[in-house]
Amino acid sequence: MAQNEAFASVRVRLEQERASLRSDIKALAADNQAPQDNAGIGNHIADDAADVFARERDGANVTRNLDAFWWIHRHRAEIERRTRPS
Repeated sequence: MAQNEAFASVRVRLEQERASLRSDIKALAADNQAPQDNAGIGNHIADDAADVFARERDGANVTRNLDAFWWIHRHRAEIERRTRPS
């Protein structure tokens, strides 16, 4: 019984983190899809480099968040399997 309560607590935390990651992924993906109207036109090369760096960083964050999202999904399924009545 105590183990099921512990799993329930972990499940709640996983669900909260999953929702947060889903929101972060959507926001980063939307930012990364925004058109770069002024890229390369009249910009200093350092400004363009900073834009590229920001897009690459955001892409890496999306990948990291997706990895964490699927990790949570797998562990949530394992909790469900272990707490399912026999």
